[in-house]
Amino acid sequence: MGEFDQTIGFTLIGVTVNTYLTGVIMSQFFTYWNSRYQDPWWIKTLVAFLFIVNLTQAAAVVYMSWFYCVTNFANPSVVAISLWPYSFTYLTTAVLAIINQTFQSWRIYLFTGSRIRVGFLVATSLVACGMGVAAAIEAWTLSELAKLAVLQPIVEVQLTLQCAVDVILAAVLTVVYSNSKTTFPRTDKVLNRLIRTAVQSGFFTAVFALGNLFFLPLLAWHVHDCAVYLPNRANLHTYNDGSFHKS
Repeated sequence: MGEFDQTIGFTLIGVTVNTYLTGVIMSQFFTYWNSRYQDPWWIKTLVAFLFIVNLTQAAAVVYMSWFYCVTNFANPSVVAISLWPYSFTYLTTAVLAIINQTFQSWRIYLFTGSRIRVGFLVATSLVACGMGVAAAIEAWTLSELAKLAVLQPIVEVQLTLQCAVDVILAAVLTVVYSNSKTTFPRTDKVLNRLIRTAVQSGFFTAVFALGNLFFLPLLAWHVHDCAVYLPNRANLHTYNDGSFHKS
């Protein structure tokens, strides 16, 4: 392996994938914003907030890659410096993850009415978020990249908790949708699509959470997971001629 494969190399991979996901999020955002649905103001505010934070974080890590790879191209020792986008990414990952998971937990509560289950999910998300915020604050005080290694145990536990919550959310939503099936083909077609979306979102979010242990955090997928079903409701109503609304 090359001298910088495990430093700048991994960072560039993370920035590239995160930038691609940001493009996907932008497409979903404008699709949702131009849709005909009259959602409550808090949902629109939530979507706008997720989009702005994600776009800001994407710009921050692009700046960081430019700093390492262009501005200091002839200065190899720069890889020892920890820039502010590292701590900013820790913070935004934790905040957007809990927003996404709380939103999904709210959807589960609407279907099941189970306060214990939702309370457990939200409490676990809060613990993971607290650990992420603590790691971000500590990272902000460290000027050397090598010193960020002391945060590895905290970050590992945080990402493991996030991964567990994402998997549980996907499993619960899958069970809820499966139990809601009827003898009407159109309604079942909508439910099958919702099941597929829940499984895909939970699987990929969990994979990206684990991938963050090796690459720069890819928080764009949390935004994708939270907003994916909003702009797709038009397709669901097309499948069911508007007869299925609780999704």
